[in-house]
Amino acid sequence: MIHMALSYLGILSAAVVLSQTIDDPCQKWDLTDITVKYQNIFKRDMVKGTNPEKGKYKHKYIGKEAITHTDVTFNISVGRCSGFPSGIRVQWNFGDGSDVIEETPQGFQKTHRYYKRGKYDFAFQFSNSTATETKTGHIYIGIANSYTVSNLKVIVNGGTYFTVTPHSGLETEIKHYCFFLDDTILENQTTASQVYRKLTYPKLYLPKVHIHLRSGPEAEEVLYSSTPLAVDYNLAGGGLTLSSSQNPVYLPPGDNVLSMTVSSLYTLGEATCDFQTGDKVNRTVFSFDHNFGGSYSLSVQYRHFSLGTMNSTAYCYNRISEFETYTEFEVVNPCFRIDERFDRKYSMPETAMDVSVTEDIVIYARSALICKEMASFEWRVEYVELVTEGQYFNYTFKNITNRADPTTNALLIPKNTLDPGLYKITCTVRISSTWMDEYTFVKIFRAPPRAFIMGGEQVNAKEKKDTKIELNAEDVSYQEKMGDGGNLEYSWTCNRQALYKTVNICTKVT
Repeated sequence: MIHMALSYLGILSAAVVLSQTIDDPCQKWDLTDITVKYQNIFKRDMVKGTNPEKGKYKHKYIGKEAITHTDVTFNISVGRCSGFPSGIRVQWNFGDGSDVIEETPQGFQKTHRYYKRGKYDFAFQFSNSTATETKTGHIYIGIANSYTVSNLKVIVNGGTYFTVTPHSGLETEIKHYCFFLDDTILENQTTASQVYRKLTYPKLYLPKVHIHLRSGPEAEEVLYSSTPLAVDYNLAGGGLTLSSSQNPVYLPPGDNVLSMTVSSLYTLGEATCDFQTGDKVNRTVFSFDHNFGGSYSLSVQYRHFSLGTMNSTAYCYNRISEFETYTEFEVVNPCFRIDERFDRKYSMPETAMDVSVTEDIVIYARSALICKEMASFEWRVEYVELVTEGQYFNYTFKNITNRADPTTNALLIPKNTLDPGLYKITCTVRISSTWMDEYTFVKIFRAPPRAFIMGGEQVNAKEKKDTKIELNAEDVSYQEKMGDGGNLEYSWTCNRQALYKTVNICTKVT
């Protein structure tokens, strides 16, 4: 508002005096003038992360969230106020399950951190001494609520569904979807949130989808399947058969062939097969990768060392399925019982019998003869070099003299004869018409040192309760210059004895 005043001083003159009153825009307001502005859609892209599961039939990657949290800023305005009016209290409920915060705001912004994908309904209650006003709205963390592949293990020429579920309320905001199998396009710019595809080639895929909004700063979101998609042939269809080349198998020599064959009625591709021969001595698992599409059979050649009924098994698996089968046959020798020569828990390198270099090695071989013939015993000792984990080879013959009677079934190797390491000991039992051999493994190790703390005189502690002798084996004995080089662990045993009588007290300090 402008006011004008005129004054006459002698001669006609005019003076104009102006005064202005400016209204304070924040003098008059109420809680209904409060507005809350915010960005309501935040994309939450996923990326390819390294798959913690390793193996030939595992995809290198899995889908995972690219970010761990999203910060959302709410901008508050109160009419035309340039500063936040006093006397207003606010209860902030962000809709994510976090605690409701009640405070007197000091500014026009409030920021909250959301940690998970979802649709969040917030409610902010503004109040003063006379009224209350509540402002509500929605925050979308991620355009889509989920992306799923309905069947992640698909038989070749089968199919699966790829489905995007947008957050409720955003369906009409989505322009189109682009579906991918790894980097191969499945469906480009479709408005359908679900597509079905037939898959004709065995492979591992990491499906993804691109979601495009009609407009906005967060116009595109990329989602990956959190679990890879595997396409392969079904091994469990019954087309695989395990067979033995002989039944019975004669020992000696004990040689045999196990074969896994696929029926001509079935189509299979790559698979891994683990064979267990059933032998009680040689319990090695033979593992092979094989393409049954190129060759209809897979064979393993090996040798038996034990007699009796063998239950051989084969376990095969690929990207989506597994199959186990078995076959039975006999291993025979008419002059020997099926009894073991050695304790067979030591027949594998990883379960070798531990023997200290300070101990004699005495091993007996059970002959278990049926035929009434005189048997002879031949012993062979070999050093086993471990070249790679799980593979024991490079057997080096050791010329060891048997200190036991060579005509008996005993082997005696005196202590300190063999250096520390792994050894294979084989005994061959011979009669005029046939023979049998069996082996066992021994691991020689250095015995831990046994030491006495030398030096130190007997100390008279007297009969006083407060008398104390400190023993510090790291630096010294209980007298100076009697310690060691600091590389031993000690267990002290302390005995107390009176001058005139024995006190039965023994304290052990480690």
